[in-house]
Amino acid sequence: PQASGATPPSILTRRGFPVDNYLAVVRIYLLGDLLGPSDWLLQLVGPAAALRLHKPPGRHLSTLEGMSAVPASASAEQNTAVVTTGFNSMVSVAVGKLKETAAAVLKQQKPWSEVLDRTALSKPENMGEALSRIRKNAAYFRVNYLIVMLATTALTFVMNPASLLVLALLSVGWIYVMFLRTAPLEIGGRTLSDREKLLGMSAISFITIFFLTSVGAVFFSALSLSLAVVAAHGAFREPDNLFVDDGPESQSFMGILTGSTPTTASTV
Repeated sequence: PQASGATPPSILTRRGFPVDNYLAVVRIYLLGDLLGPSDWLLQLVGPAAALRLHKPPGRHLSTLEGMSAVPASASAEQNTAVVTTGFNSMVSVAVGKLKETAAAVLKQQKPWSEVLDRTALSKPENMGEALSRIRKNAAYFRVNYLIVMLATTALTFVMNPASLLVLALLSVGWIYVMFLRTAPLEIGGRTLSDREKLLGMSAISFITIFFLTSVGAVFFSALSLSLAVVAAHGAFREPDNLFVDDGPESQSFMGILTGSTPTTASTV
């Protein structure tokens, strides 16, 4: 029986929960926004009591398990945001550089009316003359020939949608593994380094393109067809009226991409 005037024991006291621990938990509860979740709270009040002392809805999460997940989730989101921002910046720089290079290359192309001039076409007398024409025309129309090869390759892949889909999937895999994935990549309990991921993706791409699918065959078909078109035009186009300037406006293909500028000039 309770003595007159005595304070009835609280629910926690009747269940054997110490009052001192209860007051400590209340302090932690009121200052939860400052202290944050801590493992020693479980040691102080026990798992069952700690789970019962959750905050109301709208003030973090409902259990310590959910509260403990907040910092990890926030950290993961921050890492993902940083990686995504860096990847977007890198893509922007790469696209800008690609546009500049493409603009510089396209400035050096010859008029297509000159490429398709039917009056300058004639049959070569022998193989030696054909090879000489190909060499001279390749030096003069190299940018136009490059455009023809790229267009032929692109058209060939468009006519083979399965190969185009394989290339798209491989590209997505490369972007995810090398740039977008923030968590370490583990295989058999071992974390892979960036070099190992690069070698692994290269091996997977090589095997997929040349052994598991027809992408390699489609690519070589496109390359063979484009080279045949370029060779035929170069062999039948008379280069006698062409002037090849090996200065800044006319340089080797690698020079176009690297920006080097030869200084010699010659007339065909």
